[in-house]
Amino acid sequence: MVRGPFGGSLKKEIFTTSGYLVYEQNHAINADFKFARYFIDEAKYREMKRFQVLANDLLISCSGTMGKIAIVPVNHKPGIINQALLKLTVDPKKVLPEYLKLALESEPIHDQYFRNQSGGVIQNVAYVKVLSQIDVPLPAIDVQRAIVNQVTEEQELVAGTKKLMEHYRQRLRSAIAKVWGDSNVPDSVYESRNELLEAA
Repeated sequence: MVRGPFGGSLKKEIFTTSGYLVYEQNHAINADFKFARYFIDEAKYREMKRFQVLANDLLISCSGTMGKIAIVPVNHKPGIINQALLKLTVDPKKVLPEYLKLALESEPIHDQYFRNQSGGVIQNVAYVKVLSQIDVPLPAIDVQRAIVNQVTEEQELVAGTKKLMEHYRQRLRSAIAKVWGDSNVPDSVYESRNELLEAA
């Protein structure tokens, strides 16, 4: 578990146009590993090897938009994390990265460590020492895999249902527009339609 370096270690004047990628909040928040804005040269990379990003690391956003987690893909760009990230490197013999991500995103853990007492998102993650005390249930690897598979199936089902609802929303909009004409459809018609769809 490593928190990114202090901001003074990565000043903009040292950035290069190519080389080793500096991983940012965007990578954790959007799981967008094609995103590439800042780079450092090999000498700086060797100096900051402790913050190196490895395949299957968990990157956690640590300021602003808090507690977003992404798993580093195998084909990632070599690089380091910046000061706004925390990285977790897992022991694959003990825990699957996908399982650990699910556990950390669960309400009990997320609410305790990534939200303040009023329920709002905190602006800065707790110290690594505090986070290292998180108690994560750790069943056998085959049980972890079964849990991940089940949750993935349910998430795909939810995504499919949302896609189907959006499809029918568009069909209803087209049908209503044919009757009323696009410019003449009262907002109340669409609002009532959406309420019926969500109730269904």
